[in-house]
Amino acid sequence: MNDAKKIQVITHDGYRAKERPMAVVLDGKQLAVVAIEDTWVAAGVDPKTQVTRGFVVRCKGGARFRLTHGDTTGWHCERLPGPCVV
Repeated sequence: MNDAKKIQVITHDGYRAKERPMAVVLDGKQLAVVAIEDTWVAAGVDPKTQVTRGFVVRCKGGARFRLTHGDTTGWHCERLPGPCVV
């Protein structure tokens, strides 16, 4: 997964939608998120600009991913260096 790619992310929806990722579904395999290592929100000055939320997660087995979600673009995933290949 060298290029960013669309995937399915199962989220916990709390006070806002897609508050935090709980699992990543990649190639038909569901990987539970065991740790959120980093989070961020990016938005422009213009209120009409898309808000992008990002997470760096570690899944069961050690695989790490950078997940980003935009209101109009959906979820994208990039594999990060980690101790385990899924």
